[in-house]
Parts: sequence; structure tokens; C-alpha cells
Amino acid sequence: MRHNKVNLTLVYNEIFSLILIIICFFVNLPSNEIKMNENRLMQQVTAIFSTFMVVFYLGVGIFLLYYNKLNYIDKAVRVIMGSTFIFYGLYRAYRAYVKIVEVFFTDDDDDLRTKFDNKES
Repeated sequence: MRHNKVNLTLVYNEIFSLILIIICFFVNLPSNEIKMNENRLMQQVTAIFSTFMVVFYLGVGIFLLYYNKLNYIDKAVRVIMGSTFIFYGLYRAYRAYVKIVEVFFTDDDDDLRTKFDNKES
């Protein structure tokens, strides 16, 4: 007859992991200010990435319109796709500009004052 032994270290590890999960769930370890700064940093990274995407869209659009050695793609398709990329790139450039101004050149205090002023009216 074989006896199944329970390894106590595994049990202790599981109990310790469960206690840590409970502590992390009920205790808010990072403060709200740190979370807001991380969110703001992520918005800044996204705004910069969108600028690179604008350059990509405009580059592909100009490439499709003006590169004549693409004989295997019909000229009408190149013009339609190229102009679509350019117009979408211009739209994204406008949205990226608005986002960069919002993220980099406004303070959180200004937003709070604006919200507070709107509630009083």
C-alpha cells in the first residue's frame, strides 16, 4: 500500500500566495497619483506613436501616387489607394496635433478648474 505524502512546502507556498493576492486586492498599493501619471505617460507615448504613423500613411500615399515603376498595380488602383492614404494621413495628423496639445501642453489642474467652473454655472 502506497501512502500519498503532501509536501508541506507546496502547501505553505500556496497559502503564502493566497495571502499576498488578498493583500494586493484589498490594499491599494500604488496611489492614485501614480496611476494618473502612468496614464498620462501612456497617452504621451501614444501621441508620439501616432505622429510616426502619420508619417507612414503620408509616405505610403505619396509612394503609391508618384512611384511609376509599380507596373503590376493598375494606375487607377494606385491613385485611389494613394489618395486614400494621404487623406487618412492628413486626418490623423490633425488628430495627433490635437492629442499632443492636450497631453503635453495642458495641466491636470487646468482640467480640474474647468470642470469645477462648469459645475458652478
